[in-house]
Amino acid sequence: MTNLVSVNRKDLVDVAFFVIDVIMRKNHDYGDAWQRQGINGCMARLADKLFRIETLANGNEILVQGEKLEDTLVDAIGYAMLGLLYLDGMQK
Repeated sequence: MTNLVSVNRKDLVDVAFFVIDVIMRKNHDYGDAWQRQGINGCMARLADKLFRIETLANGNEILVQGEKLEDTLVDAIGYAMLGLLYLDGMQK
């Protein structure tokens, strides 16, 4: 059995703020590209990240060197957050 990681509010808030910082910087660099195809585009990017997580987590051979599982997880969380914002904006 693997060791369990303790989860507490402070650590979750720290991760959330880190993800938010990454989202803001990437959104600046990419210029809101995630919204150009609506929620479907956002979800397609999220799906790509989930497939990438699977590849990296299973130790499959990768050709793009230097990509970390942690970075891909942050991107997936970011796209999920952006998807929620998009849906919220569509309901207003």
